[in-house]
Amino acid sequence: MSRPSILRTLLSSPAGIAGSLVVIGVLAAAVTAPLLFPGDPFDMVAAPFTWPATDPDYPLGTDLMGRDIAAGLFHGASVSLMVGAIAAAIALGIGVSLGAIAGYYGGWIDDVVMRVTELFQTMPAFLLAIVLVAVLNPSIFTIILALGVTAWPGIARLTRAEVMTLRDRDFVQALVAMGMRDWRILVVHIIPNAMTPVIVAASILVATAILSEAGLSFLGLGDPNHVSWGTMIGAGRDALRTAWYQTAIPGLAIMVTVLALNLLGDALNQALNPRLRR
Repeated sequence: MSRPSILRTLLSSPAGIAGSLVVIGVLAAAVTAPLLFPGDPFDMVAAPFTWPATDPDYPLGTDLMGRDIAAGLFHGASVSLMVGAIAAAIALGIGVSLGAIAGYYGGWIDDVVMRVTELFQTMPAFLLAIVLVAVLNPSIFTIILALGVTAWPGIARLTRAEVMTLRDRDFVQALVAMGMRDWRILVVHIIPNAMTPVIVAASILVATAILSEAGLSFLGLGDPNHVSWGTMIGAGRDALRTAWYQTAIPGLAIMVTVLALNLLGDALNQALNPRLRR
């Protein structure tokens, strides 16, 4: 299926349109944040606890330190998206590599990889991320690393299953008979044909990473030097009863973004899956 056809199928779905518009809006907010809010989002610019819609200069109000919530929301979009995208990329890199090797070679290699995968799956990913961040000290780098190295097992199993269905196909056997090296067969021919369900799962990985970063920040394990939607929620938890908007606004941003990514994943599945297209 050609790329224009996939794009047409994606945009013909209401879920695909809604998800794409929200994701584009979040990306636009991240790109335009330095232009719309050129100052430091951590600057105390007004009186604390200014409620939304009470001051035209600060339409979303201020937090308990007098920081502009709108500025934090726009600047936090780039950090939250960066955490989600890079953590998902790390998980995809580990999961696709291990799953492809296990699925292609089988035998004892498959057994070893799957036992390691099962070991990681028996440990709750979020709790393991908490331990890693707490041990390595909270920072954007350690949060991304912790979320990435705990999210790969599902991708590995998915990739393994796809590769196992492709390795016995006629075109792969023909490449083996021609003497092509295994790594070239995997990288050039098998993995690209196995990526359809992985691409769909990647959108869910990004959404999960954004949610996990928010959870870590709420527990006080966020990076205090970078504003993100998670750190905004974490900063507002001390005023949750008296000024609930400080956590509700970034929480709503996370909810809408995660919902949009899930809708986009469903639309991608429909666009890339021949059975669902029919």
